[in-house]
Amino acid sequence: MLFKDREFIETREGFIFCVVGYMHPRDRVIVYLKYLPSSEGKWSSGLTYYSRTMKYYSASEVVKNVCWLEKHYPQYIFNSNIFGIKISAVPRRCILKHYIPQKGLEEIRKRGPQDALEQKALELVDLLAERSKTPKSFFGITGSMLLKIHNPSFSDIDLVVYGREQSEKVREAILSIYKEGSPDLTRLQGALLDKWCREKAEAYPVTVGEAAAIYARKWNYALYRGTAFSIHPTRLDQEVCFTYGSERYKRLGFALITAKVKKVVEDLYTPYIYELTDVAVKEGDPSWSVCEVVSYEGFYGGIPLEGEKVIAYGKVEEVQHTAGKNHLRLLIGSPEAGGKDFLKPLDLRTTK
Repeated sequence: MLFKDREFIETREGFIFCVVGYMHPRDRVIVYLKYLPSSEGKWSSGLTYYSRTMKYYSASEVVKNVCWLEKHYPQYIFNSNIFGIKISAVPRRCILKHYIPQKGLEEIRKRGPQDALEQKALELVDLLAERSKTPKSFFGITGSMLLKIHNPSFSDIDLVVYGREQSEKVREAILSIYKEGSPDLTRLQGALLDKWCREKAEAYPVTVGEAAAIYARKWNYALYRGTAFSIHPTRLDQEVCFTYGSERYKRLGFALITAKVKKVVEDLYTPYIYELTDVAVKEGDPSWSVCEVVSYEGFYGGIPLEGEKVIAYGKVEEVQHTAGKNHLRLLIGSPEAGGKDFLKPLDLRTTK
């Protein structure tokens, strides 16, 4: 069975993990811990309450989770000789339940919405499906609503769109709605935007002003009738064309570089990939011939434009291919960086 980005799994202890990416070892699933049973939790299902394990969804917070799991539940820690790091990965034998966004949305639609948030989610999917001419079967629901622990008073709507063609159509539809000035679907503004920018400046090495400029380039986080929503493109099964172990990654060190984006290779799916040219190593080994920057941090995903100059700090890795020539990449979102890595256009005033 495939395990894909933004799906969830639940273990025997009631721990709920979010699936990361598409490449997993044969007997494990790479994840990060998101919810723990807790009497003080704000999310609930029946009489069971849950707390989030992270203040922000960033690589540095994931590292804290890994440390906690290593101390208390070491069976969920995996030393990957492929990625060259220690990660959280649940053995498949320990999985009690597998939550799939597509099936979650289908269930809500078949049984009917049970609260105002589920009703809004269905209305939002209907709107996006109609405007993008995308069948509703290509949408899914993720996050707390998929897990049936959401709270209509504060929970967001987190959607999944399956497939590149479908995701591009939805992106264009949303950007078109923004331009029309729809009162139902709007970007963050005012106090809400200020709050979002302050939170990002606290979680990442960016200023409040840079966070605002980054948000201006984002298309997949906004408000639907006053409720925050996010959209996450996810690969169809047939689009998962790589396997765990097809490449190995060797850490060389850290570098600060400036470069020009030669080609936007991937700006929909995680990880986001940008081919570089005119690379200058400002800090680190000047002999490192980095040819691409890869970001696992969704905050920086889809931000740089083709032909744009960028500045980035991250882990330099040698990508060792089982077939083909090795190359060097700069990785954003590594555990070793401790949240200090970043990828920013040199001129963030440019907007899409």
